[in-house]
Amino acid sequence: MVTSCTPKDRAYRVDYEFRTEGGTLINGHIDSKDSYETGTRIWILYLPQRPQRNHRYPLDFFEVAG
Repeated sequence: MVTSCTPKDRAYRVDYEFRTEGGTLINGHIDSKDSYETGTRIWILYLPQRPQRNHRYPLDFFEVAG
């Protein structure tokens, strides 16, 4: 869930929090061209072994191939 969204240069810094499958609360942030309201639910992709390695999904820099 988005916890804050603030202007940064020509984009926004989006702070968020999520719970891992094990229930641990993790905080993260991204730079985004889009603005989000506090409380907005977003998808987060993370490494289960290192949940501090996370990013909003879908990733801006990857394309999903079918």
